Amino acid sequence: TPVVPRVPQHRKEYATQDAIDFLNALFQPDDIVSYVVQYTRDKNGACKPAGRGVFIRHCSEVIEDLSKGITEDRLHVDVQCGAWIRLNPTDGKGIHDRNVVDFRYALVEADGPPIETQWHVINKLRLPCATVVHSGGKSLHAAVRIDAGNDAAEYARRVAKLYGVLEAHGLKIDTQNKNPSRLSRLPGVRRGDGVQYLVARNIGCASWDDWTKYIDEIMDGTPRPESWAELRLNPPPLSPEIIHGIL
Repeated sequence: TPVVPRVPQHRKEYATQDAIDFLNALFQPDDIVSYVVQYTRDKNGACKPAGRGVFIRHCSEVIEDLSKGITEDRLHVDVQCGAWIRLNPTDGKGIHDRNVVDFRYALVEADGPPIETQWHVINKLRLPCATVVHSGGKSLHAAVRIDAGNDAAEYARRVAKLYGVLEAHGLKIDTQNKNPSRLSRLPGVRRGDGVQYLVARNIGCASWDDWTKYIDEIMDGTPRPESWAELRLNPPPLSPEIIHGIL
């Protein structure tokens, strides 16, 4: 039976350093970051992000603010529900997919298997993760390098491929997270009885291209899984017509 690696625990300085290290790993100083600390509760009492949040601050401004104290105090976080952040930089004009200016990362989250299993698959497949964050609940949130620039269609194709490979290796992914403006958990704050903290930075393959080459190798010549979403975006070419409009 393979040994499943334990997920690293949070460090002592998580409350002052994790969010800063997280932002430095994902963004450039001039990037506009978008985060949410307001929340509502659904009918089951679970916390959900509410409102548009803050979406006009440059990364350097946020880091300067966080360097002055405890993250949850500086951002006015309610520790019962934690905080959220978008993984891709925006234009500062809104919070939708159309406001994303660089399609860098995709959120990988799986609530089904134990966290140790999620961590094992992330490492086994050498996912090109800029960051991995413990959600403070039952999942890890990985910011996977997609490197699609400003090409939304290419982003969608790569995310579909990523999710297909993960599911083929037994990790059921929450596909609602496929859009580039999706919120993830911000590390460095408490969430009820748990802690949202930075598990790792810059692990796995260095880029999307390096990862796809690695996946080709470990698949050992067998075809990679393809998802219906990817096929819809990039269908195979049709054979030439024999009889126009008929055959």
